[in-house]
Amino acid sequence: MTNASFPVSHLLMQLPPDRNNNIRTFTRRQISVVGGGLYFAGSMNASASTAGRVPGLSAPDDNGERLYKRPVEKSGGHGVGWSEITPYTFVTYTGWEEKPVSIADPEGTEIDAKFVSEAEGELKVLLAPILRFADFPDGSNPQIQDILSPASFIQGFAPELIGDPVQPEDVLNMYSDTRGGLVFYNYELKSHWIISATVYQRRVYIIALHGTALQWKRNFDRMKRTALSFCILI
Repeated sequence: MTNASFPVSHLLMQLPPDRNNNIRTFTRRQISVVGGGLYFAGSMNASASTAGRVPGLSAPDDNGERLYKRPVEKSGGHGVGWSEITPYTFVTYTGWEEKPVSIADPEGTEIDAKFVSEAEGELKVLLAPILRFADFPDGSNPQIQDILSPASFIQGFAPELIGDPVQPEDVLNMYSDTRGGLVFYNYELKSHWIISATVYQRRVYIIALHGTALQWKRNFDRMKRTALSFCILI
């Protein structure tokens, strides 16, 4: 295998479509077998990382798409008693760059990754223990639908995610889908947020994208594609 990077769009076309028919997600095996060359080459070709961080973005393909995979080498256990973090992936675009996170962020230790695009907005990934909501027996692996309803989930997380509570009239669209065997809750909010969340191994995984009114209008489809490409590599 050479070190030449593989186009993200080429790899996506090799994977079966999900129930939406236009969003493809990834299992751990698909990443290692189909996308292994992309991740290795992408990591080598990505811009140099800030000290203390490991780059996870591939080089852009001909369409400007970039695949992010949480690096195995990335530090961070998010508190005492937390298990190892299962890697996640999502598709983003040229112009999105990873930024360092800090415990001084409003989300504190629960923010795992943060990206910014001057043209398109901001993106963050948060990880939170399910013990915030319910005490499940040791060894159990509940899914998101076992913990909260879609409406209860966004009402509980909104102050932390977007800085304000969410009322029913603030939700433009709310639905669930299944990716890689996990149920995801998805939200589009009037305040120009797109959010997708799931639960795996007693941890809540959330991706949240936000833009200004103009960014929302111009880039909604790309923001939504990124949110719906969010997948846990189980």
